[in-house]
Amino acid sequence: MSNRIFQSVIVQMKDATDRQIGVIDSDGNVIYCGEGFLAVHSINGGEVKITLPQRYKIKPLLGADIDECETDTLTLNMKEFDTAVFELD
Repeated sequence: MSNRIFQSVIVQMKDATDRQIGVIDSDGNVIYCGEGFLAVHSINGGEVKITLPQRYKIKPLLGADIDECETDTLTLNMKEFDTAVFELD
């Protein structure tokens, strides 16, 4: 399953449950989104692309070397077992 389709299903699940949600994507990465935060834990390393349900101001808090930006798509180049945490506004 492509990450975009997979993430679309997760967004629909989150909208339906109105709660925080954590998932493992098709590459084995752990992704959490809720309460104004996004966290990604890479299992194998490499490029991780996350499509958000709308544009957010994304502020890196831990483990990501990117500038604060406003976007609906986030692409991270991660090493094996890296974790990155972002604030969403």
